[in-house]
Amino acid sequence: MRAWRPTLSHQEQISYRQNVEKFSKEFLDALSRLPISVNAPGVSTFSMRFGKNNAVYRREDTGIIGTGSFASVMKVKELHSRKVFAAKVPHFKASDPASRARERWESLMEEFNKIVELRHPHIVESIEVLTGSHGNDSSWSIMEWNDPPWLIMDWIEHDLSSIHLDARDVPTLLLHVSGGLACIHAIGFTHRDLKPEIFSSNYRGAGW
Repeated sequence: MRAWRPTLSHQEQISYRQNVEKFSKEFLDALSRLPISVNAPGVSTFSMRFGKNNAVYRREDTGIIGTGSFASVMKVKELHSRKVFAAKVPHFKASDPASRARERWESLMEEFNKIVELRHPHIVESIEVLTGSHGNDSSWSIMEWNDPPWLIMDWIEHDLSSIHLDARDVPTLLLHVSGGLACIHAIGFTHRDLKPEIFSSNYRGAGW
C-alpha cells in the first residue's frame, strides 16, 4: 500500500499545524503525572520527579554534570533509598510548543525501550522515564549511576586509555568488553563510538 502527504495550501498548512499542536497537547496531558497529594506549593517541578513504587527523585546541587548534542546529564537522588542515579534530560526551552515536548518524550521512550533490554554487569542500566507535573516540563530518563559515573566521560577517573594493564589481566579485560558488546549485538544494537575513553575501569594493577 502506497501513501503520500497531499500538497497543502497555506491555510491548510496552518490548520494542519494547529491540529498537530492540539494532538500533542492532548497526548502530553494524557501521560501519568504526579499524585495530587504531592503536587502542591513548595514542590519544584523543575528539580523533582516521581517514579514507580513511590520513588521520588531530586536533582542534586551539583546541577548539570555532562552535556551532549541531544541532552544533558544530572546527578539525582532517590529520597527514600538515598541512592544516587543519573538523569538524562533532553535540551529544552519552556517556550517549546507541545509538539516539540512530545518529540522529546517519544525519543526518550524509544531509547529507553531499547536500553532496558540490555541487562549485563558491564552495561549501564536504564531504570525508567519520568514526566513532570505539567506538559511542557522536561522528561527525565533515570539511569544507573556509578562512582565514577559511567555516563560522563569527563568524570571517568580511570578509563582504558589511562591505565597500564598487567599482561596477565588483558584476557579479563577482553572478556568484560566483549561480554558487553556480545550482549548488545545479540539483540541487534551496534555501538557507534567505541574508544578506550568511554570504558570506566576499577583496575588498580595486578587484578580487578
